[in-house]
Amino acid sequence: MGSSRSVAGGLGEKTKLTLLNGVGITPRNGTTTNQRAKSGGYMVDSISNFFEAWAIANAELREEKIKGAVAADVQYVDPRTPETLHGMLAVNDYVSMFGAYAPGWSAKVIKRDIVGGVYRVTVAFSGAGVDGSVQTQLGQYFVEKDGELISRMVGFVGTGD
Repeated sequence: MGSSRSVAGGLGEKTKLTLLNGVGITPRNGTTTNQRAKSGGYMVDSISNFFEAWAIANAELREEKIKGAVAADVQYVDPRTPETLHGMLAVNDYVSMFGAYAPGWSAKVIKRDIVGGVYRVTVAFSGAGVDGSVQTQLGQYFVEKDGELISRMVGFVGTGD
């Protein structure tokens, strides 16, 4: 999973959509992200749902959660994939390995922004380390959507700091 990094606070909270230069986008329900942020509204969408699936041990439930978050022909790549994965089933198989190799760990979106239809998402992977203490590792993903579903995702270890 790369280098470990401790993150103070915020991991138990729902994630707010980060706004760039105060410019909001209009989701389907008609409220802008500016309005939602000002009112304390939180965004739960296919990206958050996709990463929530990483902690689901039950194979059927995990597959259903992923199926509801990604396009059937989704493309996914990160430093741990030998090549770009194509299709929901390939991505589901990959995510299932996370639970097998890191039981009890979770993945949670802690920050996001959007420019030109591409989301930049920071994800905290957290769980018990070998010594039993809680460890957190950060990853950054660039996500494209087709409608509400993830169509392409490219992940990196760390946040480029």
